[in-house]
Amino acid sequence: MLDPQAQAELAQLAIDLANDSKIGKSVKKRISELQPSRRFFDVEADELRETMQQEFAKRDQDEEARKIRAHMENERNALLNSGHTPENVTAIEDVMTKYGLSDYKAAAKLWAAEQPAKRDYEQSDRTWTLPTVNKEDDYSVKHARTKAYQVIDELRSKK
Repeated sequence: MLDPQAQAELAQLAIDLANDSKIGKSVKKRISELQPSRRFFDVEADELRETMQQEFAKRDQDEEARKIRAHMENERNALLNSGHTPENVTAIEDVMTKYGLSDYKAAAKLWAAEQPAKRDYEQSDRTWTLPTVNKEDDYSVKHARTKAYQVIDELRSKK
């Protein structure tokens, strides 16, 4: 057993620790754990405030995530409505994952750039004929250009 003077000194030390700005809260919390009948309302209020702040932060974070998901879904639907097939959209999402993108439009442009060029010309037999070009006739120039691209594509495909 401690003498009265030591008890008074320890009591004063406990009071000083409880009122200390750095560790007072943890001392009061520990006292409440050791003796549940002792309650410190300032500690309880601080814990309640922290809990509410965490809940509000989580609610705000969840709301922001919901907005982002809705925006992403709208962009995805816009791609589908603009004529992209579901397979194309899946390929675009793969591009997004590959390059770390969150923008469907930018990923669609990258995906389109990675696709082989599709020329608009008729498939002909394998004989090559060079048309005569008349400068006044726009059709001849266009036809010659189309045939030239066709020959280039045929040569590239044989590599």
